[in-house]
Order: sequence, then C-alpha cells, then structure tokens
Amino acid sequence: MRIRDFLKLGAANITAHRKRATKVVAIVGVLFGVLLMASMIIQGVENTVLAEMNRPLGGKVLLGTTVNTQFYKEPQAEEIEQERIREKIRQYDGEIIETETYQMAGVGEVTTLPEELVREAIEVNFEERPAEAVPMVVPVGTVMRWLNIDIPQRDSAERAAAKVIKAREQALGRTIELESGQKVYIAGLSSSTAGRSSLSLSGVGQEVNPLNLILGVVPLGSSMNYIIDDGEIELEKLIITEEESEIPEEWLEAFPELAVPKVERVWAVFSDLATASGYYYDAENYCEQANYAYGVCEAEYKYSVTPGFNDPFAVVATFKTVWTVFDVVAIVLAGIGVIVMLTTYLRLVGQDTKVIALYRANGATKVQVVGIYVVYLVMLSLLAAVFAIVLATVLTLIVNLVNGAALSQAFTLGLGMPEQAIILIELNKWELILAAIMIAVAPVTVLMSLGQFSERNLARKLK
Repeated sequence: MRIRDFLKLGAANITAHRKRATKVVAIVGVLFGVLLMASMIIQGVENTVLAEMNRPLGGKVLLGTTVNTQFYKEPQAEEIEQERIREKIRQYDGEIIETETYQMAGVGEVTTLPEELVREAIEVNFEERPAEAVPMVVPVGTVMRWLNIDIPQRDSAERAAAKVIKAREQALGRTIELESGQKVYIAGLSSSTAGRSSLSLSGVGQEVNPLNLILGVVPLGSSMNYIIDDGEIELEKLIITEEESEIPEEWLEAFPELAVPKVERVWAVFSDLATASGYYYDAENYCEQANYAYGVCEAEYKYSVTPGFNDPFAVVATFKTVWTVFDVVAIVLAGIGVIVMLTTYLRLVGQDTKVIALYRANGATKVQVVGIYVVYLVMLSLLAAVFAIVLATVLTLIVNLVNGAALSQAFTLGLGMPEQAIILIELNKWELILAAIMIAVAPVTVLMSLGQFSERNLARKLK
C-alpha cells in the first residue's frame, strides 16, 4: 500500500463515522481549547504592555548606567568608571548615546536624547515647535500634574479615562509654562500610571473578573523626562536651571556614606529587549530587589542600571512567574486531556473489530491495518487540534469583545494610552505543544491496541 492509500482509508473511516468523529473532535477540542484560550490571553497581555513600554524607541531599549556607590566602595575616578561602563556596553552590542543632563527648574533632572533616536515617540509635527520652548518627551502622569488634572479614586471609569484623554489632547503639540517660568513643548508622551496604579479591571468597576488574575500583577511604573535634541536648538538659552539641593552637614556627620562622589550616568540603546537583558542581568549590573533592600548584593555588583522608559524587565520577570504557574496547570490539564483521548481512542479501536476483520479478509496485513489506524487517529487528532485553536481564538475574541470598554479604560488609566481598542490575543509555543501532544496520542493508542489487530483476537471476538 502507498501513503496515498493509507490517507484515503483513514479519511474513509472518518467519513463513515461522521457523528462519532464529530463527537470525538468536539470533546478533545474543547478540553484543549480552553487551555489555549488562557495562553493566548496571557501572551496578549504581556505583548501589549511591552509594546507600549518600548514604543518610544520603536522596540529598542534605552538603559542608563552609573556606579552604585552604596555597594562599590573602591576608590574611583569618574572618567575611569565611565570608560569601564562604556566597555561593558560595547561587549553587549549596545550603542552609547552621547547626552547632556540638566537640572531644569520645576522639572528636576532631565536628559537630552537625539531626535533620530526618539522619532517614534514624537507624536506631532516636530517642525512646528516654537522657538522659545524646550521640546520634550515626558510621561503622561507628568503632564497631568503640570496641567493640574487630578483623578480621585472615587471617579467613575468613564470620567477618569476622559480626564487622561483630555490631558493628552491639552498637552500634545502645546507649550506649557511651568510655575518656574520654564516653557516646555510636549512633542510626545511616554507611558506611565495616570489615575490607577494597576491594569486590574477592578480599577474600572469590575471587581470580579477572571482577567484580573493576570492584569492585576502587571508592574507598571513610569518613565523619565527627556529633551529632544535635533542639534540645532540652543538649549542653554532655553533651559532655566536650578541648583541641586545640598545634603545638610548634620546629615553627613550622622551618615558619612552619603558623601559619595557622583558619577554621571552613561546612556546606551540596545536593539531589542533580549539583547538589553544580557547587559541588564550581568553580574556587575544586577542585584535582586530583595537583596538590594537588605544590602546583601553579590561582591561583583558595581553598577546601577536604570531603564529609560518604564521597566520592561520587571514585566518580563513577572510573566516568567505567571507562565511557570500556567505551565504547571497546563501540564496537569493536558494530562487529563491525554487520558480522555486515550480512553476515547481505545474505545474507537475496540468498536471497529468488524472493520479490522474486513481489512484482513481483503488481504491487508496486520502492519498495514495498524498503519491505517495510525493515520485515522492522527487525522482525528489534527482535526481536534485545529478545532481547539479555532475555538480558543473565538473564545478569546469573545472575552475581548465583552470586556472591550473596560480594557480600554484600564490601559488608558494604567499606562496613559490613548483611547483605543485593546485586543489581547497572541499565539505562542502552547499551540504547537498541545497539537504535538494530541498527535502523539494516536500512535500510542495503536501501540496499546496491537492485540486488537491479531487474527486470534479477531476470531475470538467474531465468534
């Protein structure tokens, strides 16, 4: 028999027992479809949040590095330390960005970034900026504070989201004069909390919603303030500077460790989050938050690395935990699904004694009949896998549709995003894993049923 013959006979088995095949596909597909729906939503949340956090640089990641003098006690010179940092950045394929830092009156520390680097963050026609104002990209929460737009916790979701949208409209492409007299032109807005400290739908009136299990654990945070430098603006003439506050002498006497030399931050951009992670988690650059709080970082720890826009590393770390929990649950449920599939498939083979006997009576060998049933069950598994993916996609879209307004409000308030439809659906490894598991059940079933294909067993059953 040729491969085409096996495929025809396998398909014929499905066609001859349509109702039975439909029932099997539905049962198996529903079991795995619910799992896939959960994985699609989790992946959708992670990707949506990371995309918004990394939007200002078009997916690139900006990191600032300085010496952590709290832990690194060796005598150091600023030039030497900066060169060590630069060398490490180059080792991880980072691109060093030459910047200037200012103490802007009414704003605090601000850093310049070249226009070509933050082009994705600019949301207005940059050519129309006024000559008397400093062009900036700032967090949404910052402009809300400058515009005196406050969102009390008692505000309804609709009212709170409307205030964020109002703040965006009043800020983008406009010049804001601060109390210090400093004029800033808002060329772009980066994500930040803007009324709610969480993406949980409980913040928009839905206290009991399964999505809160995922949305509620997403770390948010904020971004820094940046000046856009196109190389033509005379920033020194536009910026109103203020002196940094000095540490009182009595504090220095009580806490001499506060008198540490200040080393300027070195800024670098990395092509993507994966590349940036290698540098961020380098032993000299990283100390776990709990260890840092208790002052027990590793001896290698020297440098403090700060993400420029939000903290995508915290998001990735959180979702590693989420995926670990999901993987455990998925393995357990997949195991139950495999047991259901095995018992169902074994029953199918056991019910086909007459069909198997007919194949043997027409000259088919045991190996050929086994091959026919492997193909038959693989086809059933493929149909069930396709049905599971389609079902998961439909269910995920329904979840998005039902929660559409709440999701839009939650992301507007949690990340300062403009009003837009939030679609939480993404494919991931679990589609392939579950499809492979479902297909693998077919040959395993046939191996467990080899006795069903022997002439002796067929003769006994047909008596």
